[in-house]
Amino acid sequence: MKNKIATSLLGFSGGLPFLFTLSIFQVVLVDRGVSIESIGILGLVQLPYSLKFLWAWVFDRYVLFKTNRKNEWLYLVQVLIILNFLYLGTDPSTIQLILGFFTLGFLSANQDILIDLFRIETSSDKEIGLHSSLYVLSYRLALILVGSIGFILIDQYSFSFMVRVFSCLMVVGLVGTFLTEPITTTQKREYINYKQIFNLSFATVLLFLVTFKLGDTFADKLNILYFMDLGYTKTDLGVLKAITSWATIIGGIFSGAALKIIPLRRAFYIFGVLQLLSTAGYILLAYLPYTYWSLGAIWSFEKLTAGMGGVVLISFMSIKSKELGFTSFYFTLFTSVVAFTLTTLSAASGVLVEALSWQGFLIVCCIISLPGLFLVGRVVTDSENYDKN
Repeated sequence: MKNKIATSLLGFSGGLPFLFTLSIFQVVLVDRGVSIESIGILGLVQLPYSLKFLWAWVFDRYVLFKTNRKNEWLYLVQVLIILNFLYLGTDPSTIQLILGFFTLGFLSANQDILIDLFRIETSSDKEIGLHSSLYVLSYRLALILVGSIGFILIDQYSFSFMVRVFSCLMVVGLVGTFLTEPITTTQKREYINYKQIFNLSFATVLLFLVTFKLGDTFADKLNILYFMDLGYTKTDLGVLKAITSWATIIGGIFSGAALKIIPLRRAFYIFGVLQLLSTAGYILLAYLPYTYWSLGAIWSFEKLTAGMGGVVLISFMSIKSKELGFTSFYFTLFTSVVAFTLTTLSAASGVLVEALSWQGFLIVCCIISLPGLFLVGRVVTDSENYDKN
């Protein structure tokens, strides 16, 4: 129970700084008179999230003190994030503010590395799904808090006041770190065995990780434009998005609980098929009456299955990373490859819509979902992630 509470608190702590380097960063710079062109370039503040696999191995290999425990790394990073928040709240010059946000991006990426390390290393294979869903839930709750209350505080008071408030909330992360079981250096070798990476088996794993969510990601990329093309208004979409967003959280919780009673491979088949059906539901939407119920049901189902598929994928990456050794390195490598590839490939979605029409595009989304399902049997083993009793 203590580890579950710790995972939830750490997930909240991980989500708090993320929007600061995205939407909050943009709003503050606009208020400072920075041009849109410059803000676009300064979006590189989030680059550490994509490149963190390059140095993640440091946390696998080294400790700060002779205690041989890695917890000190997380304490250090969280304290530095709080100090960074407090610095941003002193109303520094624009240049200093930008440097502060870049520092926050780097520290936040490192906190994510360490939280994933603790979540994976302190969870048994039977618990990894539930811990993943708790982490995702609390992370999303932090995003909702910053994305709503944060903007209100900036508008009604100031950015300086808002950032000081959220620096206090980061104490939640310190409590989570305190509750987490000590993690020691248990690596059996000093360096990463790159022969594990440059081979066909590992390439197949990467191909599976990308293709399992490929069709779902493509369909979700332009779904708002598709809904508007069907006649739904921005108000319709705003109301329904607020409602359907909770389906993702519910799907994640359900998936995490389900992984305790069903084998991992079977879970991939079940949730993968459900993802495929939810994408096909977008095709059906064009033939349904224009009502809140029609879009709400289809959109909620898609969000629900996306949450299920996301948690089962994170669970697999967690188990695989622990199995390979150097947990932080492999987990960040997996997530970076998946994020970069899906973002890059889905950029072609607009071209496909123009060439094939919405219906043709969505049929393609269903078709490209199939390779991931075919690879499940080749890549995923029925590890003891579930309770046979």
